[in-house]
Amino acid sequence: MKRRKIYYWDSSVMIAFLGGEAGRSENVEQILEEAESGEVFIVTSSFTLVEVIKLKGKTPIKIDAQQRVTKFFEKDYFLFVDATRKITEAARSLIWANPTLFPKDSVHLASAIEFHKKQSLDALHSYDTDFLAFNGKSLISCPIEEPMPPQPVLPMKVERAQKKKSRRLIELGDK
Repeated sequence: MKRRKIYYWDSSVMIAFLGGEAGRSENVEQILEEAESGEVFIVTSSFTLVEVIKLKGKTPIKIDAQQRVTKFFEKDYFLFVDATRKITEAARSLIWANPTLFPKDSVHLASAIEFHKKQSLDALHSYDTDFLAFNGKSLISCPIEEPMPPQPVLPMKVERAQKKKSRRLIELGDK
């Protein structure tokens, strides 16, 4: 039996999907389809449930999308690492050791490290360039990279792109 891939997702990955970010949401959607088919688990911090509502520099998700946001995270392929005191203290230590690491990223990194101790991650995915800069810095023994499905989506025809866009679950604020 083939082992399921396990990816840790920073909230920027979910924001890219939920907001339909061009050049990103298609890759994320493909990985979500792999998760739906049982090929992938997605791990994230419980902090993501809050952070995904309004990521710095992004349009906030409208309150009337609350039920859809909740339903999105109820999929059985999502695994959550609770942002416990142990995790947040580890995050604080990561910042002291790496002063350019932002607090939210440190919580994600500490959560990924904690999960990785128990079960191997294939990659930590993020679209945050500051976070991606830590790839290969020996903070965690898996790559920190942008999400890229095994077989990236080829440029799509307009009809297919519109169909994909209609499948997104969340309406964002004024766009």
